[in-house]
Amino acid sequence: SDVTLLVGWANTIKICQVRPRTSSDSQDLPPFYVEVMNIIYLDHYVSGIGPQPGDKIISLGYRPPENGQPVRPCIRITGFNGEELSLEELSIKGYESCGPNDYNMHVLTYDHFVYICA
Repeated sequence: SDVTLLVGWANTIKICQVRPRTSSDSQDLPPFYVEVMNIIYLDHYVSGIGPQPGDKIISLGYRPPENGQPVRPCIRITGFNGEELSLEELSIKGYESCGPNDYNMHVLTYDHFVYICA
């Protein structure tokens, strides 16, 4: 919605609401504040995040190597309540040499397309 802010940081997604301040609040503060409604902890680092219809979140994830072996990046769909709805590993050539900052995801909310760059 227009007042929901999704924040992907490290291995968490924070679902926030942007709210107007009441008139009794201090005059020295901005007219709006952000309230964290939920924090979702993931098993991957968030390299991209975006909204999906029906209070869902899509995230592009980087997972660190396991037992010295590289792990493919993943796409995860999660509900606002933290429930994992879908998890898919991506087949991206050269993923072995990529880190979390080498991936990027763009979500076009008006038509629900997702573009991933590596």
